[in-house]
Amino acid sequence: MKPSPIWWRVQRSTFVASRIIAVFKEIEPTLRFTLSANLSIRRIKPPLLATCALSIFVGCGGGAEPRQQVGTPSLTATPGSRIAPPLVAEQPCAEGRLLIGDLALADAALAGGVSEARKSAVTWQPDARLVALRLNCPLFEAGLEWEGTFYSDSAQAYYSTDTGETEPTETDPEAVPTLNMDGVTFQVLHLSLLRAGYPDSAEISPVEGIIVRLNSDAIPFGPSSAPRELAYFHVAIEDRGFVRDLFVSTIDGAIYRYQL
Repeated sequence: MKPSPIWWRVQRSTFVASRIIAVFKEIEPTLRFTLSANLSIRRIKPPLLATCALSIFVGCGGGAEPRQQVGTPSLTATPGSRIAPPLVAEQPCAEGRLLIGDLALADAALAGGVSEARKSAVTWQPDARLVALRLNCPLFEAGLEWEGTFYSDSAQAYYSTDTGETEPTETDPEAVPTLNMDGVTFQVLHLSLLRAGYPDSAEISPVEGIIVRLNSDAIPFGPSSAPRELAYFHVAIEDRGFVRDLFVSTIDGAIYRYQL
């Protein structure tokens, strides 16, 4: 007897499900923990693991490609140059995805996000100081989520406001740079990405989100071509089947990439 169409659909669904589970089991140890900017180990939220596994199975994951410095975009329009007006959503992360266009709304929530993260950190250790800031979407709701990584000289440990976890380190406290967010604006990042040709509809990878951190001689953050003792945005953009890692200066919006 020839199998019915329903039988074939059930068999195909079973095969797809088994492949997704196989891929998930293979990459789970790697995805369960990621090294956030060489500072602290942060736990990825479980729903993201299944999402990453599915993305790899259907071919939406990124591939390796040469990385290089993109250049220094100007933040003011020059005669003859035009930039399409930013497409600003009513709320960032409206569909659970962080888009480049959402960066236009980030500055309004930045001060409050840093303040809440600092309150959590000083409860852990009074001398806690900010060393990295991460922006991403909260799970299952619109808005922005701010996560801070703090360091305590007295405890010689890092603290993540996202998970509440601490990580002891033997790094010399004087070598751990403090991230000063005074004057840092996500408008610089937004305009830089627009000038580099990324549309407001482009999606920022949910695994890392956007990380802001100081690039120092003791603890580098970014390629060697990026000037030291400056803070950078690290952003991974999903673009035409590739994930493009960019380090963007918080001062002038210059974009740097690793060269293979």
